Amino acid sequence: MRSRYLPSLAWGLVLVGLGTVGIVLLATCFMIYDDEGYVLWSVRMFSEGHPLYAEVYSQYGPLFYIGYRLLHDATGIIFDNETGRLFTLTYWLGSALGAGLIAQVMTRRLLAGLITAVLTFAFLFKNIREPFHPGSLLALLSVLAAGLGVWFIASGRLRHFTWSIALIAVAMALIKINVGLFLGLTLGCWMLLHTRWPTRWPGLLRTPAGIVAALSAATVFILLHSKLEEPWVLSVGLIFICGLFSVLILIAQTRADLIGPRDWGLAALAAGSCALAVMFILWLWGTPPSHLIEAVVLAPLHHPGVYSFPPRLPSGVITCALGALLLITFISWKTLHPRWLGLIACAQIAVVGFFFYWIRDSISTNTWWRLTYGFGPSLVALMVFPTDEDRHSRFNRARIWLALVFIWQTLQTYPVAGTQVAWGCFLFIPILVITCFAAAERLKIYSKLARPLAFTVLGIASLAAVVELVDCARVWSRFSTRLNLPGARWLYLQPDLADTLPVLQRNLLRHANTVYSYPGMFSFNIWAGKPTPTAANVTHWFSILNLAQQTAIIEKLRADPRACVIMHRNHLAYLYDYGFVPDGPLKDYLFADFAPAIRIGNYDLWVKRGRRIDVLDTFRLDSSQALAWITPPSRPVAKVGLFVPGQEMLELKWTIAPSAPNAPGQEASTPSAYRLEALVPVAWGATAQIYLLDARGAVISILPQNNAPNDAALLLPPGIPAPSP
Repeated sequence: MRSRYLPSLAWGLVLVGLGTVGIVLLATCFMIYDDEGYVLWSVRMFSEGHPLYAEVYSQYGPLFYIGYRLLHDATGIIFDNETGRLFTLTYWLGSALGAGLIAQVMTRRLLAGLITAVLTFAFLFKNIREPFHPGSLLALLSVLAAGLGVWFIASGRLRHFTWSIALIAVAMALIKINVGLFLGLTLGCWMLLHTRWPTRWPGLLRTPAGIVAALSAATVFILLHSKLEEPWVLSVGLIFICGLFSVLILIAQTRADLIGPRDWGLAALAAGSCALAVMFILWLWGTPPSHLIEAVVLAPLHHPGVYSFPPRLPSGVITCALGALLLITFISWKTLHPRWLGLIACAQIAVVGFFFYWIRDSISTNTWWRLTYGFGPSLVALMVFPTDEDRHSRFNRARIWLALVFIWQTLQTYPVAGTQVAWGCFLFIPILVITCFAAAERLKIYSKLARPLAFTVLGIASLAAVVELVDCARVWSRFSTRLNLPGARWLYLQPDLADTLPVLQRNLLRHANTVYSYPGMFSFNIWAGKPTPTAANVTHWFSILNLAQQTAIIEKLRADPRACVIMHRNHLAYLYDYGFVPDGPLKDYLFADFAPAIRIGNYDLWVKRGRRIDVLDTFRLDSSQALAWITPPSRPVAKVGLFVPGQEMLELKWTIAPSAPNAPGQEASTPSAYRLEALVPVAWGATAQIYLLDARGAVISILPQNNAPNDAALLLPPGIPAPSP
């Protein structure tokens, strides 16, 4: 009885533990570039009935939006920072569970599955930086495809293999075309090498691996062609090709006629049916097929030229790639003595230990991900090289399938090697764990310590991962402050953001009818409940939106005298530093017609030139008299204090009075502001804050005002020239 329920209990405890840590990490992270807000806002626009691609701009495929719109229609769910994080946690846990189950099926050991789940969850730690991004969903789909392939091949039940993987590949392509294409190419490579070809094609029977290798190499160079002049792109292409050729050599040694022409037909039927169904649904919702083809197929071809972020490749990666290819070529074409197989097993465990060693500082540095991306494609063939005498076993074929999926998915890091590194490389984790157990089985012939050594390596690695995750969650939650904004009420952020963002939100509530941002940061629209000028919204709108789209936004902003713009100076500094200088008619219009009314931290709030606003929840000093306009207090104020870090709070003499009624054109539901006057008898610094308190604590905190007049010249960070209006 105990053994029957032990696996379910163990999996339940591990997933609950990982989920608890994951929700804390997700709740304490917010990235200022706000890709999260862009995706959330575009899904909301589509769910409200705006046609996708015809009005709602998106770089991602339609299936992502169709799924969420159907969910919204069925449940009424609102897509905001909270629900976005819950979806991300679900995909994150699902990816860890899927990787763990792959390891458990392949090793027939529960412990291997649990360790793999923990390590995979840690490897996908960067999910917290991109909540609601399609990448976390694509990671789940990729592990589903890898896992189904492993199960079908290992069990010998290939009847439903091709069409099910083809269906997942098309679904992924309809979310992000390159990622789905890579899974489709994975399936195509495997099918070409395992098909019972008709006898009228004898040449093809003799050289399938060579044909697949040539087609794969050509595909890679077509993918990378727009940036081949850059050295890092050539390095990425060479590493991939060496790794893929190594895996193809292993497939050529273990290939068998497992499928027939009928399986190709089923795969094509599944893929075509899925694509036509999505196109039909989107057409019913107002998107013409021409817009769909342009957005999903043609537009992504230009993305590498718009924005790219090269990976930091470790030294020695090219040498490793070429050396690993030569080694696999040498050891694959001859029958090896058992002692050689033992040496290979020792090398495999050494490689496993090398990669898992870097977990110890995986949160504080990017070394673990960087080494996996740099060396993983080169060494994956060595990791799945069979060390048992039966190279043609189903177990070995399933491992090679897993390696083939991994090697193709690493390409999704081009052209932006950010969080995509984790999404593209995490399948290396189950490969390492499976290899460690398989190598231990070979080495136990020579030493009884082999299996304990494997368990020790994996146990220490999983313990290090847990310590890193828990410690990060503990520190971040301890030094974070609740944001408490609509759609983000249970987020806890670093104090500077937790103070600044609510002030900006309250000013948008009072002073804005329309809110835009530069660069696009659309979480502000969610928090303030204010619309964007149009449904064409994206983070880097200055390099992505066309002239007609930018002109439509200009006209909407020009027609609204209460339009406001949020600008982040450090984000712009980053773009300038990396050579992505924003330009275009919309940028020129913003500089010409808007000026900063408030500057808090790295954020500016712009209003129309010539417009004066009473900036809420900030104060300025005038002859020892602090003057402020504040949000109506939610509780009666008992006292007002001046707080300077490192000093005791100073209680001030104060008065609070309601302000005048709302200005003309202002929404009737907008709350009136209150005027605060307080006597400040001491000098204060830029870090000072005024707190309105009652018996339970702070009611409102007020930040010092920057004294930026509405018509002030735009100030960018040091070293960046301010463009002329």
